[in-house]
Amino acid sequence: MQDHLLEAKQSDSVLDHLPLELIIDILHYLDLATLLRCSSVSLFFYGLVKETANLQYNIELEANGLVDGPRNDLSSAEKLDMLRQRQTAWERMEWVEQRTISMANGNLYELYGGVFAQSLAERSLVFKRLPSRYRQIEERTWTIGDVGVDMRDFSIDPGQNLLAIIEELWIRNERSIRVHLRTLSTGEPHPSTSQPAIVSHSVDEFPPSYQIQICGDYIGVCSMGSVTGVSRLAIWNWKMRQLQMTLEGLIFSFAFLSHRHIVVSLDARPMQSLCVYNYVDNDIVDLNVDDDVHLCKFLFPPFRTPLAAVNIVIRCDPAPGWTPPADVPFYVAPDNRVYVVTLVYNVQFGQIGVYSLFIPASTFLSRLPLPPDCGHQRDYSWPAWGPSGCRMLTNLRQSLSWVCWVYGSKFMSWDLGIHASDETLVKPKIFDFNPLTLRRFITEKRDDIHFMEHTDGDPLGLFTEPMFTSFPYRVKMGSLDLPEWEPSDINSIMLSEDSILVVAVSEIGLP
Repeated sequence: MQDHLLEAKQSDSVLDHLPLELIIDILHYLDLATLLRCSSVSLFFYGLVKETANLQYNIELEANGLVDGPRNDLSSAEKLDMLRQRQTAWERMEWVEQRTISMANGNLYELYGGVFAQSLAERSLVFKRLPSRYRQIEERTWTIGDVGVDMRDFSIDPGQNLLAIIEELWIRNERSIRVHLRTLSTGEPHPSTSQPAIVSHSVDEFPPSYQIQICGDYIGVCSMGSVTGVSRLAIWNWKMRQLQMTLEGLIFSFAFLSHRHIVVSLDARPMQSLCVYNYVDNDIVDLNVDDDVHLCKFLFPPFRTPLAAVNIVIRCDPAPGWTPPADVPFYVAPDNRVYVVTLVYNVQFGQIGVYSLFIPASTFLSRLPLPPDCGHQRDYSWPAWGPSGCRMLTNLRQSLSWVCWVYGSKFMSWDLGIHASDETLVKPKIFDFNPLTLRRFITEKRDDIHFMEHTDGDPLGLFTEPMFTSFPYRVKMGSLDLPEWEPSDINSIMLSEDSILVVAVSEIGLP
């Protein structure tokens, strides 16, 4: 179809017999590269593409790593105008408003899908949907006064109106973990799950912490670290309350890679790795990392002894296949995601070395075995995937307590002023790993800073081999003036689709 259309553009007689509406419909289904080719080789197509709102809207969506949203009461022209205004504000780092959110009394929080949630006590939660002027999303605050159980941790998915609460139980000398599946709006049992709206499993001991994530029909809970150092990851189909897979071993962290795959960071010496498992098409439910049943393994070079890996945190937001609530006009594309892998090493005498590895989803997904080789393991040495498939950076400010630093292809860090009397106390820095956006900015000769060349990501010499990486990215820096704040107040900066949140010891500033 695309080749025939490109041939037809040179023949006025052919175009004369095609209704304009049909031509526009055909153009609507072309990919971005072909659409731009059409507009560049014919004045007819150039004018048609430039003057047709839905075609321009599709171009802007794809160029910025976005997709059309579920909201259907707006025209393409209206959405196009909203999108362009929003992207301009992000590129200029212009904040349309700034407000302060008081910290709640509890010790649990979550930021996901534009909703910031905090625990007020062991049984109550407060939620705030963050506003967006450019996407016409209104702020909303609500509270669930009593969720009915003592919360150990929780997670949310606003697109599915889902609240998942972890409860620890000790009955008749038997310990178990329950995950209660509730509605985010009211705290009632979620109607999409079979009854009772709970999944559970027994444990030998309660872990110090949990990692809990939601991906469509699936929910993953990792009991992080115990006296023995062994972690246990369990994945359920929460709607069917069916256990899909458990994985035990020296697990640091995990993240959903697709609706069938997870990526897990493992502690193996002298070489750490990221392993991909298929949690749907597996014959054995109960697995151990030593069983060697992974689908793919992405190896780092050996690190120098006597180094010890303190943590390897994997973070990617939103989850694959995330769909927002019905009032969202457009949102980040499912394939426009970067996985931030934070390597934390105990170097010597209590000194900690922190490296950040930025891995686009395509690096993992393009290397997964395809049918009929799905059952064959593939292990990739560092030279086979690392130098061209990721970017390693150091000396970035990022909190390991407030870990919501990534959204889509963007990562948030910051620089500080010296004291509160500085013109700008905080200088937020956004690292963008979307190749399409970068290519567009280079073509248009924008003035942001971009990095294309390979760099050494191991200035401390922690690894036995060179750690040169080359995945391209760009950096934008803004400024924030926070009256009455001191640099020592700031713990972290978190990133959402429409906002950044500056975290202080006692409160959160929301630009």
